[in-house]
Amino acid sequence: MAVFSIKSLKPTTANNADLKFEMKINKEVAQMSKIQHLHSIIVPGVGDSDANHWQSWLAYKLGDSSRVVQEDWHKPVLNHWVQRFYQHVSQFQRPIQLVAHSFGCLTTIAALNQYPQLKQWVEQVILVAPANPARFSKTGFAERVNSNDSSTNDSYATDFFKYTLDLPTLLILSENDPWLAFEDAITYAKAWDVPYINQGLAGHINVESGYGAWWQLLDYLQVMQQQPFLFQKNTVLQRRFSLAG
Repeated sequence: MAVFSIKSLKPTTANNADLKFEMKINKEVAQMSKIQHLHSIIVPGVGDSDANHWQSWLAYKLGDSSRVVQEDWHKPVLNHWVQRFYQHVSQFQRPIQLVAHSFGCLTTIAALNQYPQLKQWVEQVILVAPANPARFSKTGFAERVNSNDSSTNDSYATDFFKYTLDLPTLLILSENDPWLAFEDAITYAKAWDVPYINQGLAGHINVESGYGAWWQLLDYLQVMQQQPFLFQKNTVLQRRFSLAG
C-alpha cells in the first residue's frame, strides 16, 4: 500500500519505495479559486452543523455551496435522510463535490449506492469522521450496539460493508473519535477501497475538538482536483503537519 503525506505536491522518494507527497499550507485566495468551479454540497450529521462548525466555515469560504437540509436533524432515519439528499443533489446538473460529516457520511454513501445516476455529476467526495453504522437502525438510533451478533442487532453494522465508492473519495479519520473506533474506521476504508488520512487525536472532528476554521481542508480539496488518480484506490494519506497549520 502506497503511503502519502499531504504537505506539498512535490513527490519525493520514501523508504520501501513508497511515494510521499508534501503539500505546502496555502491560505491565499488563489487557492480557493481553483476549487470554486465546483458547486460544493455540505452534508451535515445529526444536529446539523452550527455557525462555528468547519462545514459552515467551508461553505462561507467557497461561496458556491448549498446544504442538504433534513426534516428532523435529531432523528437519523437513514431512508428519510437519503431521500432528502437525493432531492437536493438531483437539482444540480453540473459538476459538484460532496463534503460530509458524521451521519452525513453514511447518508452520502447510501444515497450514491441507491441512486447511482447522481454520480455523473459528482467529481469528488470527502467523508469526515463517519459515524459508526452499528449505532443506527431503520428507526433511528440503534437500541443495541453489538456488531458480533447480527441476529439480535437491528443496526446497520454489516449493511455498509456492501456499499462501494467508485468516485474520487477521501476519508478523514480520527484516532479517538467517540462515534467510530479507529480500528473499525480502517476496516470500513478497506471495505470501500478508499484512501484515508489519519488526522490524529482529533475527536469527532467538530467544534468540540477545535475544528472551526480548517484551512487544511482546502488543501485536501485542491489536491483531489489536481491529482484525482490518488483518490481512486485504497491509499494511506499520512498527515504530517501540525493541527495549527
